[in-house]
Amino acid sequence: MRTSSEFNNLGVATVLYNAYIRSKLDYGGIVWAPSEEKYNIMLERVQRKFARWLYKKRYGYYPYLYPSSFVAGMVDLETLKFRRVVQTILHYLSVVHHKVDNPIVLGMVRLLVPKRLSWNEQGTVAPRRRPRLLWWPQTRTNYALHAPTVRALGLIEDMIARDNDIDIFADHFKMLCAKTEIFVNNYLM
Repeated sequence: MRTSSEFNNLGVATVLYNAYIRSKLDYGGIVWAPSEEKYNIMLERVQRKFARWLYKKRYGYYPYLYPSSFVAGMVDLETLKFRRVVQTILHYLSVVHHKVDNPIVLGMVRLLVPKRLSWNEQGTVAPRRRPRLLWWPQTRTNYALHAPTVRALGLIEDMIARDNDIDIFADHFKMLCAKTEIFVNNYLM
C-alpha cells in the first residue's frame, strides 16, 4: 500500500491487492481454514486495513468510526471467511458434478440411501421429514471436526436442509453457485 500510494486509479490498487495479497490469503483456504475465531480475526485484519485505505482514497476521509463490515461493503470486498466457506462448498459440489477430478474427495463423499417409505391405511405414502442425503463421520476431537471433508459435507447438508429446492445432482452448476452464495450470506455470516 505504501508503494502504491501515488496511484490515482483505484482499480490498479485493487488489482495489485488481489494479485499479491488476497491470492496468498485465499490460497489453500479449503484445507487450512482457521477453526478458532481469533485466527480468523488475524487474517481479516489485513483485508480490513486495505478496505479502510481504499475507502479513504475513494471517499476522501478515513472511516474511523465505521464498522469494518460496512467499509468492506462500500468498497466491494467480501470477507475472507465468506470466500473460504463458499470455496469449500463449491469445491465439493464441483467434485460431485465431475468438474474437478479429485478421486480422494469423491471417495469420501458417501450417500445415504433412504429407508423404504411407509404406507398408511389409505394406500398413500405417509408424510415424513426429508432424510439426510450425505453421510459424514462422527468425530470425537475438534481437530477432526474442522477437517475439510467433515466441514464441507456438514455445510452442504445444512444448505440442502434449509432450501428444499436444491438438488445437488440435477441442478445446473451455475445455479448451485448462486444458491451457495445466498446460503452463506444469509445463514453463516
